[in-house]
Amino acid sequence: EEINKIVRRSLNTTLPRELINRFDAIVYFRTLQAEDLRQILNRFIFDLIRRARKASHPFTMNITPRAKNDMVTRSLVSGFGARELKRIFEADIATPLAKYVASEEIEKDDLVLVDLEDGQIIFAKEPKQLNKVELTPKQRRALFDGVRRSER
Repeated sequence: EEINKIVRRSLNTTLPRELINRFDAIVYFRTLQAEDLRQILNRFIFDLIRRARKASHPFTMNITPRAKNDMVTRSLVSGFGARELKRIFEADIATPLAKYVASEEIEKDDLVLVDLEDGQIIFAKEPKQLNKVELTPKQRRALFDGVRRSER
């Protein structure tokens, strides 16, 4: 309620009444926190893993908490939140991974490990690991919900 009064006062001193009258509603958003961004990042990762498993040469990947924390931290520092996180994810993970796949270095059922080393995202592979990395329904739900025990 207090925030509503402050915003209304600010609008009244800044904008003409005719313009304010055209607003149907004022929507308030809170700034995304690190945990929010981790959940969003886990959804990006989940989607990428799902696509990788449906590829003509299916593979899976594992991104270390260090690499995830680095992307989340850079997104927080920028102040642009989820949009910046998406750009970072695309630039650091999705695009390099696509080039890695296109180079034909990744074979069917490989496990691609993504880690952070000396401030750089690195990729490594472990061959024929897909069957060993099957997620339980509980792990799948945890990944999808953005909550993994290893990150708590």
